[in-house]
Amino acid sequence: MAEEPTPKILKWGKLRPERVISAPMGHAKQIVFRYNGDPKTEESDLDMDGDKPVPEQGSIIDRRGERWKVVQVNLERSAAEPFAVPTYRIFLTNESLGA
Repeated sequence: MAEEPTPKILKWGKLRPERVISAPMGHAKQIVFRYNGDPKTEESDLDMDGDKPVPEQGSIIDRRGERWKVVQVNLERSAAEPFAVPTYRIFLTNESLGA
């Protein structure tokens, strides 16, 4: 029987297309995006596997078919519920990008 090859470990370093905030892999989280400061535009992504990156303040991301600048990132945790999923609120703008 042939041995299976050992999987290669990729290092993300400088090859990442956008800067991200490290979040422990395998930990569920919720990411809420708000567009141009309007609470009615909020979109929520529940990441049960913890494998989606959280954009970092100042980075440019693509959503809704447009480019958006991350102006603020807030991490909200519930002290009352220690096992609650943390929520990352991502505030986006496209106003300075010429949209």
